[in-house]
Amino acid sequence: MIEGLAAQHPDLRLLLDEHMSDNFNELLPHVFFGDVTRWTEAQPPDSAELHQLLDELDHYLAEGDEDVYNVISVSYIENFWNRRDILMAMGPVLRSSLMWKHMMGGQSL
Repeated sequence: MIEGLAAQHPDLRLLLDEHMSDNFNELLPHVFFGDVTRWTEAQPPDSAELHQLLDELDHYLAEGDEDVYNVISVSYIENFWNRRDILMAMGPVLRSSLMWKHMMGGQSL
């Protein structure tokens, strides 16, 4: 998933390369998604690249395994509860996962 995102988004490729360099070539998905979160927050709400990323993450969340679900739900969407602009740009799977987590008191599925 992460390599796929980096292949589609040059900014994320740069962040991933820096992440790998900083972590002795070890991918730490939750840490990397902190960088993706900060990148997301820096994008204008009408950014085509932001919407493309959110669409891709929506797909990965729907089709991915438990590890993918865990990284996206815990280390990404959880950060946007108070960001209506980003929340409204999320696809249905991302948004429903975030709503479910908060309805259940922060617990994931």
